[in-house]
Amino acid sequence: MNLLANGTKVEGKTLTLNASNSWKGTFDNLPAKENGTAIEYTVEEEAVSGYTATTEGSAIAGYTITNTHEIEKIFDLALRKYITKINDVEVTDTRV
Repeated sequence: MNLLANGTKVEGKTLTLNASNSWKGTFDNLPAKENGTAIEYTVEEEAVSGYTATTEGSAIAGYTITNTHEIEKIFDLALRKYITKINDVEVTDTRV
């Protein structure tokens, strides 16, 4: 997890979230302003192959990042069902 200040990655401010820290972390003691201007903090996750990350929340309320596994499409399958009998009566194929 990377911390961004005004859209730029902050060097040395990363978190590794895992089961041992209950998938939670905090960036502490961050300056509120730079050169008299408020800093907008956001987070981003490093890209993980086969997953799409979505981020919700804010620096004040906290962020929730959800990773969704992208299922690989292997092939398309087309099925066709033919009715050959209705009430035990043979149906004649009327396709042209």
